[in-house]
Amino acid sequence: MRLQNITIILLFFTFQTIAQDLVEVKSMIAVGKEDQAIETLNGFENKNDITYLNLLGEAQLRKGLYEAALENFKKSEYLQEQDPQHKKEILAETYSFIALVHWTTGNDQLSLQYHFKALEIRRATGNRAGVAASTNDIGLVYSRKNPEKALEYYLSALNEYQQLYGENDERTATAFVNMGIAYSNLGVAQNNDIHYRQALNNLNNALTIRQQKGRGSTQEAFIHSSVGVVYTRMNQPEKALQEYEIALSIYKKAYGNKHPEIAGIHNLIGNTLYAQGNFKDALNSYQQAFIANLSDFNDESIYQNPQPENYYNADILLQSLFAKAKAFEDYHNSFSLRIKDLEMAYSTIDLCDNLIDKIRQFRSSESDKVALGSLAAEIYESAIRISLNIARVKWKKQPYREKAFYYADKSKSAVLLEAIADANAKSFAGIPDDLLEQERFFKAQVTYFEQKLAGKPTPTEEEMYRKELFEWTKNYNELIASLEELYPTYFDLKHNVQVPSVSDVQAKLREDKALISYFVASEDNLIYAFVVTMNKIKVYEIPLMEEYEMYISGYRNAMYYDAPNTYKKTARSLYEQLLPFKLPASIKNLVIIPAGRMATIPFESLISEDIDLNSRTFSDIPYLINDYFISYQYSSSLYLNPHIEMPPSTAIALFAPVEFPNQRLSSLPGTKTEVEDIGNLFASSSADVSLYLENQATVGHVKTIEVTKSKFLHFATHGIVDEMKPEQSQICLASTDGIKGSLYSGDIYGLNLSSDLVVLSACETGLGKISKGEGIIGLTRALIYAGSNNLVVSLWRVGDASTSSLMTDFYKYMLEGNSYAKALSKAKLKMIGSEEYSSPYFWAPFVLIGE
Repeated sequence: MRLQNITIILLFFTFQTIAQDLVEVKSMIAVGKEDQAIETLNGFENKNDITYLNLLGEAQLRKGLYEAALENFKKSEYLQEQDPQHKKEILAETYSFIALVHWTTGNDQLSLQYHFKALEIRRATGNRAGVAASTNDIGLVYSRKNPEKALEYYLSALNEYQQLYGENDERTATAFVNMGIAYSNLGVAQNNDIHYRQALNNLNNALTIRQQKGRGSTQEAFIHSSVGVVYTRMNQPEKALQEYEIALSIYKKAYGNKHPEIAGIHNLIGNTLYAQGNFKDALNSYQQAFIANLSDFNDESIYQNPQPENYYNADILLQSLFAKAKAFEDYHNSFSLRIKDLEMAYSTIDLCDNLIDKIRQFRSSESDKVALGSLAAEIYESAIRISLNIARVKWKKQPYREKAFYYADKSKSAVLLEAIADANAKSFAGIPDDLLEQERFFKAQVTYFEQKLAGKPTPTEEEMYRKELFEWTKNYNELIASLEELYPTYFDLKHNVQVPSVSDVQAKLREDKALISYFVASEDNLIYAFVVTMNKIKVYEIPLMEEYEMYISGYRNAMYYDAPNTYKKTARSLYEQLLPFKLPASIKNLVIIPAGRMATIPFESLISEDIDLNSRTFSDIPYLINDYFISYQYSSSLYLNPHIEMPPSTAIALFAPVEFPNQRLSSLPGTKTEVEDIGNLFASSSADVSLYLENQATVGHVKTIEVTKSKFLHFATHGIVDEMKPEQSQICLASTDGIKGSLYSGDIYGLNLSSDLVVLSACETGLGKISKGEGIIGLTRALIYAGSNNLVVSLWRVGDASTSSLMTDFYKYMLEGNSYAKALSKAKLKMIGSEEYSSPYFWAPFVLIGE
């Protein structure tokens, strides 16, 4: 009995010692002694202790060891969730740490999910300080893209901190810092100096509080760097440099010479010097950023580049590489004129491309991947320019022109291509059907609750949807991680998106076909047009006219609102802007890969000659469609590699709901006749025809195997495109049990189509949110992912009767053996020759994507 008591006493002292050690470790982390904390923690025997895992993860996070930190936080999360007696507050803290890692590595949407989950727990337990912390953290995530929304969260956190701890607490200082950053970002967004002054006031308030607690902390360094950013934005470089140097000195004392925060400061210093035209010193700063951000790189020569491996922070490294490439380019152009410097710019920008591919692998949500695509588009703009500049000074020019084409194509639809590669990889990696079905189900649930959150829910509904989204996203990500580990082929295939070479494209082109890929270089006020024919590639650098965006809008509106004078001016000017070059006489087919808002206009109705429109009827105008059969594509990768191999079936499924009683939409009586006429055309060709009319045209029928395996799919109905929230875009179908029938964009992603052609005989179905570097995000993108090789969609609202006539003729010409592009062109030309429908309003909006 006495021995048992001694054992209990010994255990008590052991746990007391461990607890005391963990308190000391927390103090080490708080004062920036992460290495000492990690060394102490490595001596612990119980590697499954929750506090140990959270502290180790926190120390690694502050050191910039993000993957290791996330691994420990996730282990802590798993252990707590498996323990029915777990302490909710500790789990909330773990969720907050996981969210912070995701935010630091660019996964904003996943970060928000974890922060909202932590907030939910802290509200339920009545932890006011925890609620304030979560509110502040949520603001931090929003601050990059939505500073106004971030400020709402920061103000809420600040008020709570001041009530709980007073004006001079460190947590109050944190809220002031974040508000300062949000005001600074708002100043950029609105180009308003008042916001910069508000930013400085908040940051100075925070600095005063921090310095009262003691000088030299890393938190103080962060404030100085943030003040420096504000001064940079206010065009006060000397003050900015002073602040950056103070921050750099503090960080080096705390971290040594290797840390991503130090790399970030070197980037800021380099950017300030670069803006002053001091390219050589800027290059030295970027080189120092490499040294600070890579564990095994220490070369101070600006003519040496690191490999994008063994880095602490990939995003900071990408910034360093991009900045160095531009600095070398400008150093060459303004001072040295040595080919060596231009070659350094070229090799450095190529490393950016490699790093973008690596970063993309670790972005989980589509919105975060699209955000990366926007930055990538800026990098690829510089890459195209550098490639063409070096082509001018090299004897062998063709490889550099082809590399410019590669970069232009790399900037297009990368997220869509990766999603398609992921879908294809699952098919070829030997993953069992039950796991594939589970993956589809999890993904469908994630999509469903994302769609619900996008639909303006009530506060109660939003809380419920966020809770469900968190759980399903977690399940989905864990399943994907498991599949990547168990089926290595799946991982290799999904991340092996190859951009085709020029020779690959040329191998598919016939003598009568050309591919024209556009890239709008807004920084350089240029449009690059890459014209690829069977034997040549030519690159045209076209000055971007000042009114370009206005002419795009004017061209669309002139056709829609029947304004002949505006139409003539814009259609002719845009022709000269986009096609100022001559194509070989043999070319009769064009595949156009547009860029940006160019994707919202039909090239077919551009005017190819100077004419007096007043003396011409619509049928007598020299439209581009008179010279070429035109189709469109999102990238050359999609042009070369159709999503699916087509079965021999010629089955067609046609949908025409006609009435929309629960959706406040006009009835479409002509659609029933349209699909019946089309069905008769196919029936006379001995094809299988499935007609879904009126109440039978439901979402449920779209999802049947009979429909998803049809070679042709035709929807004659209304389409609704939400450019702000693409996931809310929908194809309108028949109501079921009083519930409106809408096939949302998210639903379409979950379909498993085998369609060679999907026709959306509906309004504005070719539009969507235009994202820099990704193109149009809407119904078309969803259908391509779901398994459609080709699409016919519309670019504005169309008439019921005219559309029916166009569609019937299109299928008639197609069944006669014409290609999709030729069949659509012939149907349009027939309308142009008619008296009733000759105006571009009727025939121009329908375009073919694919073939």
